[in-house]
Amino acid sequence: MPPDDLKHPMNRPIYRPSRSHRQGRVAGAILQATLLVFLAIHAVNCGKVGPPLPPEVLIPKPVTDLASRQIGNDIKLSWSLPTLNLNGTKATTLQRMDVYRQIVPVAATAPGAEEISKQFRGSRIMSIDTLHLDAFRESGLVVFVDKFPGLNPETLRTSELRYAVRVMNKKRQDAGFSNIIARPWLAVPPGIPHIDFKAEETVIILSWEAPLQTGPSASAVVGYNIYRGQQSQGVPVAPLNEKPIPETRYEDRQFQFGTTYYYTVRSVVQAGGVTAEGANSPESAFKPVDVFPPKTPTGLIVVFADGKMNLLWDPNLEPDFAGYRVYRSEDGISFARLNDSLLKSPTFRDEKIQTGKKYFYRVSAVDASGNESPPSPIVSQSAEGG
Repeated sequence: MPPDDLKHPMNRPIYRPSRSHRQGRVAGAILQATLLVFLAIHAVNCGKVGPPLPPEVLIPKPVTDLASRQIGNDIKLSWSLPTLNLNGTKATTLQRMDVYRQIVPVAATAPGAEEISKQFRGSRIMSIDTLHLDAFRESGLVVFVDKFPGLNPETLRTSELRYAVRVMNKKRQDAGFSNIIARPWLAVPPGIPHIDFKAEETVIILSWEAPLQTGPSASAVVGYNIYRGQQSQGVPVAPLNEKPIPETRYEDRQFQFGTTYYYTVRSVVQAGGVTAEGANSPESAFKPVDVFPPKTPTGLIVVFADGKMNLLWDPNLEPDFAGYRVYRSEDGISFARLNDSLLKSPTFRDEKIQTGKKYFYRVSAVDASGNESPPSPIVSQSAEGG
């Protein structure tokens, strides 16, 4: 053991690190400082580092425009396909739409919309997968027709029908039911058996007989809706008439000759403020043919000047007007046409005349279908010399 005086701190040997060791310590300090600077910059740019966020849940918004129509004995539902999720992003995860129906006894006092929503306990009657959505598309809407398979019509007559739609994403998540539709089922008359047609120059006239009532439970007919399409087997969504017409007759003034139209008529019934349409009449095709000539030209005058006969008359204003034909006679009985092509304007100059002769003229109008009007009154004029 060394002497006690050698244990005094002042007498301990001094430790002197080697050059390589000193260099290692300097490098470590520089590395530590660099790391602290990097963490400081990262903290400023990125903020506080927290736990990873859960994936965003994309649930389509619920349907809000569910609507219904009764056509014959069926209920036709329609609604718009949701385009946004609950968070406002584009709805790209939609997988399925389920249709629900609830049948309840008709209440003495009709509940309000809020109460109906609370009471709704519908059963699923249809699932529409987006892969087969095209089969349920109509005029930009999704449609489903409830035909009540297996249900007794007597049950429907004494019940209220309630419908809702639920839209699900690929994880079978949804935002709840759509707006609830509540309506009665009305007994409607049978379809109108036959439609008669008559074409006039500016109108197609449709007529039919009122359908027979099927019994005391059938609702009263309040009017008719007329549907017109240009393709067979495709009744349009909206009728031609803005509101049901009370007569068994309709005048269609928006048409073109030579076009085939397909007409369907439905009777309209009403009860308790709710309307329903009867079954479709048999589809009736009608092609109006233009056999109606233009009006006879009027106001024909003939003036001889500068060795020529100058004709002028009033213009025709028919929308299908095509042109005029000018006829001349030297005896007032046998007329010959002077122009090979139709005249577009109501003027003509006859240069092939002989001085001293008397000439007789008349004019007719022709439409786009080739129909020619009766000739105008005859006007005569002498080619006087001078």
